[in-house]
Amino acid sequence: MTSMDIAEIARALGRRGGLSRARRLSKQRLEDIARTGATARGESLRLARAIRTNFDYVRAMHELHPPAVVRSETNCRRRLPGIYVAETET
Repeated sequence: MTSMDIAEIARALGRRGGLSRARRLSKQRLEDIARTGATARGESLRLARAIRTNFDYVRAMHELHPPAVVRSETNCRRRLPGIYVAETET
């Protein structure tokens, strides 16, 4: 007797259950399930392609216009607007 690992047993039982379910379903229902799966796969591939295109675009933009180098200033002549809490009169 050959020894089967758990994955092989689960695969065999899953196949058996899937085939018996397929026999119970009508032809129309099988077509609907297949169509839904094909649509989902197509949409997934389309979205993956769009994401890859967006990343390629960002990379090209960085190559054309690298981010500007920002110098740091050690002295400031006056207070910078909008970053200090308004002083209240006492």
